[in-house]
Amino acid sequence: MMAKVRKYIFEEGCNGSSRYELVDVKVGDWVGFKSDHEQSGQIVEINHVRSWDGRQRATLTLENKNGFGGDYLRYATRTTEDSEDCWID
Repeated sequence: MMAKVRKYIFEEGCNGSSRYELVDVKVGDWVGFKSDHEQSGQIVEINHVRSWDGRQRATLTLENKNGFGGDYLRYATRTTEDSEDCWID
């Protein structure tokens, strides 16, 4: 199963604006997300769900065996994040 996340394109002289493209990710890939601060996790599961407005979206279950940081996820080793809130380098 695949999901799409943002991959940012940085260009010199772009004056702070950023562009991105959507790229496919799969179980085993590492993605970044922000929860209190930027952190990363490895995708262990992808689920496709319908949101309240009927749109199809993907949620990513992420794992970091060293644990996540911040007040919200402190010491947790797994979290579920919306794919729209994740990115890949």
